[in-house]
Amino acid sequence: MEPFSVGSVLNFDNRKTFFGMVIGKFTDSKFTHSGIVYNYSINHVWVAEAVSRGFKVNKYSRKELTKRLNNKTLQSRSSVVKLVDVRKHCNKYFGIKYGYFTLLQIAIMIAIGKRYTSDGIKTLICSEGVSRVFYDASCHLVDISKEFECRFDYVTPKMLSESTQLETWIR
Repeated sequence: MEPFSVGSVLNFDNRKTFFGMVIGKFTDSKFTHSGIVYNYSINHVWVAEAVSRGFKVNKYSRKELTKRLNNKTLQSRSSVVKLVDVRKHCNKYFGIKYGYFTLLQIAIMIAIGKRYTSDGIKTLICSEGVSRVFYDASCHLVDISKEFECRFDYVTPKMLSESTQLETWIR
């Protein structure tokens, strides 16, 4: 298994940033951000991810990602089910705004157990976008929200790092 093949989920340990530290504390996880490999070359990896500017593709240095894999600040996981048309399924989420309010709802849900309704795909957080692409590209066979009994909106990087529907790339 190639760690940066199209459809691989990348879970990032970004706890050194303020936002990453807060997410890590609330979710009790070292992984605070997730994206899905959209394309790759010998030198670069393009990752579809929900960031402050919405769901989009960002280019990463393959060398830097490999270094992060080696020092365990990045995890690469793949679906145990064959995925089809990953790029097409990513494309339908491009341009959707980032779900800042969803992050607040997750924090409240973890703190006091209050559940909120879904906004569907009006906004996306990183792990929600990844889990929706997996669901679509697996013909609905990979369902992280069902596995963890939550709405897509509330799937976290921790859930993606622990899902039995994904296998971890190990060197």
